[in-house]
Amino acid sequence: MKLNKTQKNFRAQMEQLKREGYYPEDEIYSTVRKRNFITRKTVGVSSFLLFILLLYPIYGILSTTDNYFTAGKHRGVINYLEKSFKYETQFHIALNDVMNNIPPKTTSMNDFLLKVNQYENDLKSAYEQSLKIKKPAVLEYYDQEFTYRCQHTLTLLYILKTSAQTNNFNYDQINMIVDEINFSYTKGQIILRTALEQMDMNYSVDETGVITYIEYLRF
Repeated sequence: MKLNKTQKNFRAQMEQLKREGYYPEDEIYSTVRKRNFITRKTVGVSSFLLFILLLYPIYGILSTTDNYFTAGKHRGVINYLEKSFKYETQFHIALNDVMNNIPPKTTSMNDFLLKVNQYENDLKSAYEQSLKIKKPAVLEYYDQEFTYRCQHTLTLLYILKTSAQTNNFNYDQINMIVDEINFSYTKGQIILRTALEQMDMNYSVDETGVITYIEYLRF
């Protein structure tokens, strides 16, 4: 099947991502590991720092316009990103908190369980609300990655809860899920850039390639 310009651009970006150290194994959502991954007995910080550094405000304003059709489509994209970013931040804060407080680091097992249970309940509700966000067609694949991260965060919280209940933490499994969340965010950034280019929306990226500012037309 002949690829169009957008598909060719996306494929090239994914190949670049692989060269930088990410390797999807069979399917789009298969287990992903970083090159030179080192097995750790404790939860490593390095695999999680990427996710921390990737969360920035991602929208801005260009100017008013008489092109109401284009402005309306731009507004739909920005509305989605604003709402999804709100939930993404909520998931990030919870995940960062529990990952930095796995016993016996800074808290007791009972306190950790209470924290995880509370986050799990809160994020289940947030996830259900996030599914109600109106999704522009151009962001369909980006939304799939966002949903994937939410689901994997909930999975990780469940694993941390059961691990605390049995006092048996499988750190390799925990790190692997964190790596998958990090990879999903990186891939989501590539998908988002492709979508913005389709919409003729200018954007800025930081030195890591993460989108930090989006220009859009408004009424």
